[in-house]
Amino acid sequence: MLCAAPAYAQTGSIGGKVTASDGSPLPGVTVEARSNVLPTPRVVTTESNGDYRFPTLQPGKYTVTFTLSGMQPVTREADVQLGRE
Repeated sequence: MLCAAPAYAQTGSIGGKVTASDGSPLPGVTVEARSNVLPTPRVVTTESNGDYRFPTLQPGKYTVTFTLSGMQPVTREADVQLGRE
């Protein structure tokens, strides 16, 4: 019998919440994930509660940039591992 693992088992994800310095959520922030394992960058926008998520990413090192009009961009590094966020 041959059994194949679902595609999502071969990926990981990046997610989180973007907040202001006072802890309040920041909706509408553009979040971009770049990596040499992606053909093109992935881009999402934070929800009304500041949450964002990049599901089904290939494992590897990512540069995540957060941009909001009127504020300086912030860049963070992330390591995506199989089955982890």
